[in-house]
Amino acid sequence: MKSTKLVALGIVGLTVLSLGGQISQAAEKGPIDAKTTGKVKFSTETEEEETGNPTGPGTVKPEKVPGGGSNTSDPDLKILFAPNFVFGTVDAEGNFEQGVKYDTKKGNTFQAMKQDVKIYDEDGNFEKQEKMDNFTQIFNSDQVVDWTLSVKADDFTCVETPAKTQPKMTMSVAGTKMGTGTSQYGEQATVTNEDFVLGKDATVIGGLEDTKGDGAINSFMFPNVTLNVPQGLGIEDNETYISNITWTLAGNVK
Repeated sequence: MKSTKLVALGIVGLTVLSLGGQISQAAEKGPIDAKTTGKVKFSTETEEEETGNPTGPGTVKPEKVPGGGSNTSDPDLKILFAPNFVFGTVDAEGNFEQGVKYDTKKGNTFQAMKQDVKIYDEDGNFEKQEKMDNFTQIFNSDQVVDWTLSVKADDFTCVETPAKTQPKMTMSVAGTKMGTGTSQYGEQATVTNEDFVLGKDATVIGGLEDTKGDGAINSFMFPNVTLNVPQGLGIEDNETYISNITWTLAGNVK
């Protein structure tokens, strides 16, 4: 199974600043896209899949699903990691189960699986293994003066019957916050939208004005990601639905 490399992070408070304007005498950078998916399987069976393969300073390695994707092709502005969202249920012991049953009369709300990671120090030595909230991690060099991160998602489509879509099945994120850690550096980005629904129109999650010009690594933490499946949809057992998610990073350079 492939592993991904990310930086270690933690939770801190939020501050507010303006993210909207362009910096004078700055050239546009991006857009830079990373592709991931939202997934739900209406079955009692479970499965595993390979993770993405971002690169970067690297002290965290997701080991299993949900994993994610990245875009590190630009030297100055990178999406080091963006999460897949795999939805299911949590049993009384706290174990996550991917295969779920649909209640056509009442509908369902399912939770997203956390990232299962191994954490290493800056010398590559193993420190611990833990489950971590889903997150998106951004790197900018000292050449970047500002950037914004946004996200959008397509309708859920049935894997077994591609012509079958469920536009009323929606993913929601609540409580978005910033994370920092021993490998974090630079100025702190800010959250523009703590709570949002992923849809076809892009939502700005947050961004940074790097006023010190030192470069930075920032991680947007998503502690509560849910899938709302309304009542009365034509969903059958043993169907898998996937939504394609696009994370877009755009900014300005000196």
